[in-house]
Amino acid sequence: MTQHGSAAVADDWAKSFDVYGDNATDIRRIVERLWGRGVDSHTRLAAMLDELTGQPPHIFWPVFCEVWSTCDNNWMFHDNLLRRLRYRHARTPSYAYLPDDKRAFFDALPDIVTVYRGCSANRVKRISWTTDLAVATGFAQGHRWIPVHDPVIAKSTIPKASIFMMMSDRDEKEIVLDPAQLGDIGIVVRRSQVVSSHHVRSLHTALQLG
Repeated sequence: MTQHGSAAVADDWAKSFDVYGDNATDIRRIVERLWGRGVDSHTRLAAMLDELTGQPPHIFWPVFCEVWSTCDNNWMFHDNLLRRLRYRHARTPSYAYLPDDKRAFFDALPDIVTVYRGCSANRVKRISWTTDLAVATGFAQGHRWIPVHDPVIAKSTIPKASIFMMMSDRDEKEIVLDPAQLGDIGIVVRRSQVVSSHHVRSLHTALQLG
């Protein structure tokens, strides 16, 4: 890419924060630090938690919205993050601070949302789910080169009011939620079946017909 092309991309990226209005510059500067030198997808969540300590909701939620989907291997910070999300959600839910595309995603959801999660069997009750079974299948099979021990695909429901955040980027239809508010959790695919594309296709068909 030429220098002019790189500058144009950087300019377009900076302008993408304009959706946050008067707070755009402060949000962008924090996001730049979290995507900067010395921070990678495995260390980004810890850095974000530090950056967001004490921040007002009009900074907290947009930064979380912009950065969360680029964080990997987050299970060790799960309890800390869940406490913060519950605290923030109870006082000032994210909805008022979301870009239009994520608001549209939220508005289109029913009052009770069916969700799926692909993960290790001992990590089902976590915050990150999806409305798309195919996405959950990808995570169970190992997403972004992250191995999954004893993989399963889980299915549950969540009240719309218990959703912290929706992520419509990367086409992952991610729902960040309070796992304590999930309905009954069923394991729809177990370890030996996760690697079978034929079984997964059959499951997709069965669930759609059901």
